[in-house]
Amino acid sequence: MSERDPKRHVQRAKNIAAGFALSHVIKSEGHMNESIELLKKRLRELGEKRTPVHFNEWFNYLAFDIVGEVLFSAPFGFLESGMDIGGSIANSRVLTFYITLAGFFQRIHRATLGNPLVSDLKLMPTQHIFDTSLRAIETRLKNPDARKDMLAIWMKQLAENPDKMEERELFGCVNMTVGAGADTVSASLQAFFYNMIRKPEYINRLRLEIAAAGLSDSVISYTDASKLVFLQACVSSAASTNIADTMD
Repeated sequence: MSERDPKRHVQRAKNIAAGFALSHVIKSEGHMNESIELLKKRLRELGEKRTPVHFNEWFNYLAFDIVGEVLFSAPFGFLESGMDIGGSIANSRVLTFYITLAGFFQRIHRATLGNPLVSDLKLMPTQHIFDTSLRAIETRLKNPDARKDMLAIWMKQLAENPDKMEERELFGCVNMTVGAGADTVSASLQAFFYNMIRKPEYINRLRLEIAAAGLSDSVISYTDASKLVFLQACVSSAASTNIADTMD
């Protein structure tokens, strides 16, 4: 998004497009399902203890672990530990608030994070996400069982086209995908469940749709879920508007 040269922008988009293709991402579905199963296990444990559940935290953990599976062939471990490892999530929230202000008040940005000294001293708030990504890359490169994940595709692109793609571009894309990708997945999940919980009749209607389709798997596949009309309508509405106002 930061590339202002139209031609260079098109080339950079081509460099990473294959990694984001649905045909490629869907290959990691089985491993994503493992993260979903772990989330369900954690929520059951909290329910049995009658402990309040903060969905925003747990959906963040799920989002980061799923991104880890797709990018690095392994989860970050947020769900396993049940905590914000390295303060990555908390840091991301602060950075989002900062960006909201800096986008309108550029003097603030030039005086703070836009100051070259801040980056030279490695005091950037994005350092947490960068460090998390860097550790994941190092672990991934040492993993003999790594799959053909996003990183593998981009590394192949870099090796075959060094004149069209730079190493720093690869690292930047990985960092962006971890931060922005996890935030997007988490926000969508939170919007969906928040609105569904407000309307229990929609949850019941969704359960009837799943039962009518004869789906009994613990985690429904993407292919099967894509055929559930009411579910897809809820998912589409959640991120952009209020389900309760649109689904009636």
